This record gives sequence, C-alpha cells and structure tokens, in this order.
Amino acid sequence: RRLWQQQLSASPKRTNTTHEAAMALEWLGRLWATATALAALAWLRLNRWLVQVALRRGPRDRRLWHGVAVVGDGVAMGFGEPGVVGRNAGPAGLLERKLFADARLRHRWEVFNLGHWGATSEEWLPSWAARPVALGSGVRETLWRDARASPLLEQAEVVVLHVGAMDRFWAPASSAAPEAVADNAFKLAARLRCLGKEVVVCPPVVGPGSSPAAQAAAAPLADALAAAFAARFRPDLVLDPGLVLMADPNGLLGKRAEFYFAADGVHLNARGYKILAHQVWAAVADLCVRREWEVNRAVIAAQAPGQAPAQASAEHVASAGLKSD
Repeated sequence: RRLWQQQLSASPKRTNTTHEAAMALEWLGRLWATATALAALAWLRLNRWLVQVALRRGPRDRRLWHGVAVVGDGVAMGFGEPGVVGRNAGPAGLLERKLFADARLRHRWEVFNLGHWGATSEEWLPSWAARPVALGSGVRETLWRDARASPLLEQAEVVVLHVGAMDRFWAPASSAAPEAVADNAFKLAARLRCLGKEVVVCPPVVGPGSSPAAQAAAAPLADALAAAFAARFRPDLVLDPGLVLMADPNGLLGKRAEFYFAADGVHLNARGYKILAHQVWAAVADLCVRREWEVNRAVIAAQAPGQAPAQASAEHVASAGLKSD
C-alpha cells in the first residue's frame, strides 16, 4: 500500500479512478504471483523431503545402489515445474528416469536433489560463512556445511553442478562477472573431487527475464558465461577424467525461450527441464557405466582372488557399448 501511495504522489496526473483501479489490479497480480511462487516452492520442498527422506526405505547395498546428487541453484532444484508428485522436480527427477531406462546400466541409480532456490555460486563455496541472501530459511549453517552433513551427498558418487544462473540477481557486481562465476564453479568442483566424487559441471542456464532490458542482456550474458566456463575448464588444463564440463544448454534453450522457460523468465518449465535433463544424462551416463565397471571388478576380485578381473570388466564395458582402455 505504501508503494502504491508513493507512485500516486509521484505522478499527480494519474489520480483518476481508472488508473487507480489499474494499479490496484497490477499490485494484486504481483501479490498473486508472489503467493503462487511461495506455494510452489513450499510444495517442491515438501515433495523433495517425502521422496528423499520420509519414504526412502532402509540402507542401500553400495555394490548395487549408487547415487547422483544435483547441486546448485533454483534450476538444479527444479523451480518452475511445481506439478510433480512422487519424484523430484527438474533435472533430478528426469535424470533418474533416464538412468533407470538406460540399458547400459545394470545397477540402481538414485538421483538426489540438493538445489537451493536463489543460491549464488559464491554462497555454495566451502569458504562462505553465512546463509544465502535470497532464501535463508531451511539452511542451518551454510549451503556447503548442510550438504556435507547430509547423507545424500555422502552416498552420491557423481555430482551434477549447476551454479551461476542466479548470480546476476543476488550477487554483487564484482562476484557476478562471468570469470568470477566460472572460478567459483571450479573451486567447488575441485573440492568435490577431493571428496572422491565424479563431477559434471553444467554451464548456467540464462533465462530471458521478464523485462525488455533483461531480455536484451540475456544472450550476451549466456555467451560470456559459456566462454568463461570453457576457458576455466579447458581439457588441456583440467587433466582429470572425473571432472567433465558438459555442453552449453543455452544453445538449445535460447532458440525458443518463451517455450522453454517459466513465467518468471529465469527458471525452466517442464519442457525446458526435459532438454536439460537429456544433456545432463548424456554427460553422466558414461561416468555411471565406468563406476559400475569399477565396482564389478572389485567384487569379482574379492570373490575370486585367483582370477583376474580384467576379463569380466572388459565384458561389462563391451556390453555397455564403451571401449576398454
């Protein structure tokens, strides 16, 4: 109401009843959009808790059950796809379905959703010592410490990292530069590699936004972020097969932005998340196959010490359609 009165006092000519009614409808629309966004966020959190905590049965046999964790911001969380029941929203739930349907994989792969709405790349760093600026509710200490204390990240063998899409909204200008975002992603990926995780880094998905200025700046920002991530994760500099930079998803999503993004112009909708999940699956599947190969080789070596496990592991790789090194 105060903002409405300020706008009316700043525009003396706009004091007629028609304009007041139009402004009232505009503010009611914004209030409705905020209420629906909060309701969608609450439902995503409740559904995620039910799937990953409440309805998850018993301990898993690590030889046959494996985990993938999707870490990052609201895109990693799946905000924009609220109408999901019985599975995680966004790339986590869709990726689990694609891994389950992949004939190359013989073990069971679960995908955990550890995304946080509005989180910036800097707020995910282990050195960050505060709760997120955008939405601190539900975070006990920091994003990294809460994730490290979670058994889901402990059980995950592969981590999909999506950070940087929210930096232009919530991070300072110096921290939102594409080079700074790429450097933060590299630091977080390196820390995850120190924990023994295979890491797939996804360049940030840059939505068109809801204003003309944001729409004009979206494409150059997406190109700058993709170039910064490609330079920071160059294969000749990152000599680590367990750290993979996947293809930039903005090339496909940017062609019809109004078709693949939610009403806020920042997060993806169900169609956009399907495209993103397919690209993530293309980068993750080979790592999952190799992980199964390593587990099978260790199991065979433990059960039959007199037999060389190389033959069995080569057969598994051949059945998966990969070449043995």
